[in-house]
Amino acid sequence: MKRNSNPVMDGLLFVSRMALAAVFAFAAYHKLFGEVGNSGHFTGPQEFARSVDAFEVLPKNMVPVATFVVPWVEAICAVLLVVGYWTRAAAGVLALALVGFIGLVISAIARKLSLTCGCFGAVQLFCPKELGWCNVVQNGVLLLPAILLVAKGHGRLGVDGACGSGACGCGSGACAGGAVDAGGAST
Repeated sequence: MKRNSNPVMDGLLFVSRMALAAVFAFAAYHKLFGEVGNSGHFTGPQEFARSVDAFEVLPKNMVPVATFVVPWVEAICAVLLVVGYWTRAAAGVLALALVGFIGLVISAIARKLSLTCGCFGAVQLFCPKELGWCNVVQNGVLLLPAILLVAKGHGRLGVDGACGSGACGCGSGACAGGAVDAGGAST
């Protein structure tokens, strides 16, 4: 049974994928590279490590791990969203990250920590540099397209859509009678 295509929903899903990918690719770039400092080296990882450490939730030996893992997860998920491959999984990972970021910000506010946001390097997306309730709202807004993508998937404009139609050539023959998407619906 083929799923009916809704051009409006497909467009909304495409815009959601691209917007979320752009924000997280931008954030990952600034965490990984940042700007060139006085020493001639990129300052992104050091600045991000200081930002992670300032939240006072990780043991000191885990800060370098988080500093390495978080931006690479963001970058990989951004690429997957742009291509439209493993869309639900990528959006789900980013949704979980956003929920974690929201929790961290609320925790910092409750503990009256005076922190700056290290999410986008020297750039502020919508909120002032000082961490506050604006960051909770900002992350909540970013959470909306992630939830939409988890719930609805890729739409027709992505590799997931092509593979769901059998265009990817399932080598195991699993697609012969029509593929089954992650939600269990036959396409």
